[in-house]
Amino acid sequence: MTQLAPRKLITVRLLASAFLILSCLASSAAVDSDSSAAASRRSQIAALAQALPTIYKSPAPKTSNSIAAAATHWIAGPGAPSVPTSVDLETFVKRVSNGQSGVIRGVFVPGQFALSVIQQPENNATFVSNKHDLITQFEKAARNGVTGLLAHNYLSGRLFYQLASGQEVFVVYGDGAIQRYRVTGIHRFQKLNPSSLRSNLVDLSTGEVLTTAQVFNRFYRGDHHLTFQTCLEEEQQWDWGLTFFLATPIGDNGLAALP
Repeated sequence: MTQLAPRKLITVRLLASAFLILSCLASSAAVDSDSSAAASRRSQIAALAQALPTIYKSPAPKTSNSIAAAATHWIAGPGAPSVPTSVDLETFVKRVSNGQSGVIRGVFVPGQFALSVIQQPENNATFVSNKHDLITQFEKAARNGVTGLLAHNYLSGRLFYQLASGQEVFVVYGDGAIQRYRVTGIHRFQKLNPSSLRSNLVDLSTGEVLTTAQVFNRFYRGDHHLTFQTCLEEEQQWDWGLTFFLATPIGDNGLAALP
């Protein structure tokens, strides 16, 4: 099959926004203004940055799917924004920080990816960024105390598939504060009706059929945790299903911050 024309690709990207089920905001991070505490946090962040390897963004995996192939071509093609291929944690924190406490600005996964995070517009729970270097945070999440991070699988979401159980994830806030998580599970579902936002889903590990509400409650309620979500591509259909990557806080989930 031939690659999609640019106009058709734009249409595909717009349609994708309507199909991704979303989720929610992280609990705020309080940053101590005491000078000794700030100095301690600076030492922590420096130690973290020194201990972590420089990360490398892997290219999108090859696929026979014409839509995904066209999207990959668009990402890497002429005119695409320039994105650094490697960065260390300390540099990334400085790059995404904007002084806002309690607002997630980036996600850093050592050896895998470092991406900026934006928030959904108010009262627009179906918004997911159509830019290749961004992740969207689900507006509803704060109400449930869960951090939901969303991206299309033909854009930044393709990088979620590089996550593996046991990997460490760093969520960076606007004031330079960091929350640490560890990936604990990956869960895949088939959508019985991919064109419907309310399609029932089949848990591919158990065969259990669940409603959209049941899947939402499983991944976006309960104790505080981090959920990455993107579409699952199968049978040459990019929205065939959904994949959720769960990560839980490490230790007391203490914060470190750059000055």
